[in-house]
Amino acid sequence: MKIYLKKIKQGENLHAEAHRLLAQVYGKSYTLEYNNKSKPFIKGDADFHFNISHSGEWVCLGVSKNEIGVDIEKHNETRTRLAKRFFSAKEQTKCKTVKDFFDIWTKKEAFIKAVGIGLSYGINTFCCFEKQNGYTIKTLAAPNNYSLSVCEKSDYIEKIDIIYVNC
Repeated sequence: MKIYLKKIKQGENLHAEAHRLLAQVYGKSYTLEYNNKSKPFIKGDADFHFNISHSGEWVCLGVSKNEIGVDIEKHNETRTRLAKRFFSAKEQTKCKTVKDFFDIWTKKEAFIKAVGIGLSYGINTFCCFEKQNGYTIKTLAAPNNYSLSVCEKSDYIEKIDIIYVNC
């Protein structure tokens, strides 16, 4: 698994930069298609799984041979009030700081993105600290004031390469 992180300049379009990063990493022409819940995939390449996230000044691309979800979030104290609404009792107990909140939030987002059904799954219907139907969720080292998590359809994530892209 590889996680690509790119810091963008102020005023650049996060969405456009995310797709430029995908094109650079994939390295050849491709056509995107979408599952019935709008998760994108590369037409005709069942061995290349990817997921994109962006927040603040960072774009993140996760690539794996298995289904994958990634989420990066800039820390924002005002969002922590969502813990009571969307976190399980166990998650709320572990949520003591702004960083804790976003580490949990990104784990939950990465999982629902890996599953490929997005927020319709119900972010409040599961605990990110428990095994999720053959998926493994991890929090990764992130840029200062950000949280970053990845989820892969596997029993164990063996190796994660984090690559900072300058382009």
